[in-house]
Amino acid sequence: MAAPESSAASKALYDWSQSEADITLKVPIKEEIRKEHIKFKVLTRSLAIAVADAEICSGELAREVDPEESSWTLESEAGQRLLLVTLAKVRP
Repeated sequence: MAAPESSAASKALYDWSQSEADITLKVPIKEEIRKEHIKFKVLTRSLAIAVADAEICSGELAREVDPEESSWTLESEAGQRLLLVTLAKVRP
């Protein structure tokens, strides 16, 4: 998978990492954000995420992911509330 957009604006919106099996995005969010505020759409070659109607990322992926195995959760890490997105890579 190619790196998600790497403009200065997107770097401020989320951090990402990848392993052989998946891609992880960590999006800092406000404490008052609830699951109803999250819009998440993943297809085999595209991803769209919005939080409280603010677009976080949207676009085509360089490699296929498995939408059925991809997910998101709300978590806390080091005192920061996060939207944690996991995209499962499709094995060739």
